Amino acid sequence: MSNLRKIRFAAAIVLLGAIFLPLSECERGGHHARPSTKTIAQRFFPQTNEAFTYEYGCRHIGFTVSGGLTLLAFAWPLISLLAVRKPVRFPLRLGLQLLELLLCAGTIYWLNILTMGGRWLYGIWVALTAVLCFTTVGFAAFFVRPREPTHTTTSPFRHQP
Repeated sequence: MSNLRKIRFAAAIVLLGAIFLPLSECERGGHHARPSTKTIAQRFFPQTNEAFTYEYGCRHIGFTVSGGLTLLAFAWPLISLLAVRKPVRFPLRLGLQLLELLLCAGTIYWLNILTMGGRWLYGIWVALTAVLCFTTVGFAAFFVRPREPTHTTTSPFRHQP
C-alpha cells in the first residue's frame, strides 16, 4: 500500500469517526447561563439541555433520505477506498477523480446542513479537515503514476560475465 493511500485511508477513518463528534451548538432562545462546572466528558461530548441543542451526525442516521445522505457523506471515502483497490486506466481514473471531487463538495454542503446554522464545534472541523485531506491527497495521487513491479529474468545473485 502506498503512502498516499495510507494517508487517504487514515482520513477516511477519521471522517467516519467524526460522525460521533459534536458538530454544532444552537442556543434555544432566552438568556441561559452556561454551567460553569463541566466534566471532561461533558466538554468533549456535550448533551442537549434547556439552554443549548447539540447536533451530532449519528443522530440523523435512519431509514430516511436524510439519514442515508448523512451516512453517505461520512462513509463514502472508506467505501471508495475499499471498492477501488487496483490501479485503473486513465479514462476511468479521470471519471473517479471527478466523482470524488463532487462527493467532497456534497459532503461539505451536507455537513453545513447538519450544523443547522449553529456555532460550529470541533467535530465539524475534524470532519472538514478529513474530507479535504482525503480529496487533496487523492488529487495529488492522480498525478503520480503507479509503479510497475520490476521483474528480472535472472537471479540477482548469479554472477554475470
